[in-house]
Amino acid sequence: MNRRALLMAALAAPLASLAAETQPSVIEQILSTGSARLRETLANARALELQICYTRVLRTGSGVRLQPHQFPARAPWFASASLVKLPLAALLLEQLASLDLGLDANLAFPGMPACAQGAAQLRVAQPVRRLIERALVVSDDSAYNALYDFLGPQAIADRLAQLGYQDSRIQARFGTCGPELSRVTGPWQLSDARGKALVEQAQRAAFQLRSSAVPITRGNAWMQAGRRMAGAKDFSQSNALTLAAAQQMLLALSYPEAVPAQQRFALREADRQFLLSRLRMTPAESQLSSSAERALKPGHFKLLGVGDGQWPKGLLVTNKVGWAYGYLSDVTHLRLAAQECFVSCAMYLNRDAVLNDGIYEYEQIGRPFMAEAGRLLLAAS
Repeated sequence: MNRRALLMAALAAPLASLAAETQPSVIEQILSTGSARLRETLANARALELQICYTRVLRTGSGVRLQPHQFPARAPWFASASLVKLPLAALLLEQLASLDLGLDANLAFPGMPACAQGAAQLRVAQPVRRLIERALVVSDDSAYNALYDFLGPQAIADRLAQLGYQDSRIQARFGTCGPELSRVTGPWQLSDARGKALVEQAQRAAFQLRSSAVPITRGNAWMQAGRRMAGAKDFSQSNALTLAAAQQMLLALSYPEAVPAQQRFALREADRQFLLSRLRMTPAESQLSSSAERALKPGHFKLLGVGDGQWPKGLLVTNKVGWAYGYLSDVTHLRLAAQECFVSCAMYLNRDAVLNDGIYEYEQIGRPFMAEAGRLLLAAS
């Protein structure tokens, strides 16, 4: 290649890269066919910190082939909230399988600190089946704390790293503990269905907290115990799970053969099916729901494709939802006849920039957008 050709190639490379960045993504192209309301939300994607992961599932003679897409290319941080319940449920069942124990084993946490949501309830033995179902079906924060304390933050970090999720941080209980008061976990007691003690865990050594590479702050003020705290809230040591990682975890549960062997959870088939069945279940379908929880609309904990109350006949929804501090998120597997995809979405809906005040645009913007976006992406699959 002569000197002129080399120069032209050097100039063309950044221009081609710029053109690629300015071209609408596959996700944008699909959503551009939506309603005016959806297109308006999409136009405000940057302000809403909108991010979407979309994976088409194509069936072949030998299994499934996946076509992943992401918008935007560089996904912003978001408060993962209850999405972290998904991996912890799988990790707990991995541990029980290694002990040759099942869902009927009981867990009690006599030393659960008062700052943990549902601490008093957790000090009494409960079946693992109940804890996982409550965590996944009605997003029970108390049940999450049981999963967290059973595993411990060090074991969680180590196992997530083995699975390829090194950037994930799950190091805080739900409640008022925060990361600092969540560093020490245990003791706990594991017993069989008849109450016979099987395993006891003493209090563990304090976990060394991990921080994000760069500070993460949000909001102009935040509420704590009814008091308004001025300034931004620091999330640098809070739980963190990327949207892409959460979707990959759901994909690994749904189609373990379609992901690298390293990312497959070490689950018994019956346990894997139990998790998937609970991720599909609505509160009204669970015998463990309270009367108030059973009265919730079927789409209360399901957003993508159905969050506006419309549920296309025959649609199978397997998902985990999360919301906190104005962040609304959902990680979902949608299947309707021959159409099938994984869709995950997160967005920030906090116009007044005050965290924890309960004033968010979840209903006005989040639910309608996610419902329509899910249906459009499924139809394009």
